[in-house]
Formats: sequence, C-alpha cells, structure tokens
Amino acid sequence: MKFGLIGAGSIGAVRALALHKAQGCSLAAIHDLDEARAREIAPGAQFHAAAQSIIESPDIDAVIISTPPQFHEPLALAAFKAGKHVLVEKPMAATVDACQRMARAILLVLDSVGCGGAADAHLYGDAGAETVGHIAQACAEGRGDRD
Repeated sequence: MKFGLIGAGSIGAVRALALHKAQGCSLAAIHDLDEARAREIAPGAQFHAAAQSIIESPDIDAVIISTPPQFHEPLALAAFKAGKHVLVEKPMAATVDACQRMARAILLVLDSVGCGGAADAHLYGDAGAETVGHIAQACAEGRGDRD
C-alpha cells in the first residue's frame, strides 16, 4: 500500500518511521510547507508542493493527515471523495461539528466501498507499524476496516 503523508512535523516524522517499519507499506509522497523538513523525514518519497496533488494522485492508496487540527476536515473530506484510505492525527478535528461531518463521511465511504476511509489516531512507533500493517492487510483482503 502506497501512502502519502501530509504534514512533516514531529508526529509526521513518527508516522514516516512507522511506515518504514510496516510490511507491505511505503511512504511514496509527502507534503509540508517546509520542503527541506519533508525531504529530511522522507528522503525516498516524492515531494508535493500541494497537499491536493497527493490526494488526487492515482499512485497513492492512503493519505495520512498530520497537520494542525483546523486543516484535518477539509483534507480528510477531499481524500474520502478521492477514494483514499485516510488516517487522521488526533484530535480528529478542531470542532465537534467538524468531527461529526468527518464521521458521517467515513460511514458513507465504508458503506459504499467497504474498506475506504480508515480513521486512525494511533500511529506511533512499533504499534503504529502494526496498525498500518493491519489496515493494509485488511484492505488487500477486501475486509472492512472494522474487522
């Protein structure tokens, strides 16, 4: 499974490391406002100047959103609409209303495609590698993220 990482701050670096450790996963693309920082944490990934280009890329299976919370909702909704698997850093969003809109979008995606829109706030260290690996395996086998 090829991942795109949006946000290369301290937690983004942890997520990049988790992807490096996870079998069957690769960090294929990265976006951050600080290009040098993005390239430092993901030297083998393609740098994208805009988050939307990662979301729209047909080469990316899943998007990790590791940005400040006020950006989670628009990025996640765009990624859901593009048919991507989505992992969102905690907190899920900046407001309860935004969280509810995201949750409704996740349920619509899960109902329509069975495996899209995984929302996960636990991608840390080795445990993160296991989480990413579980999602990738479930999707590869055609099982829903709730399995």
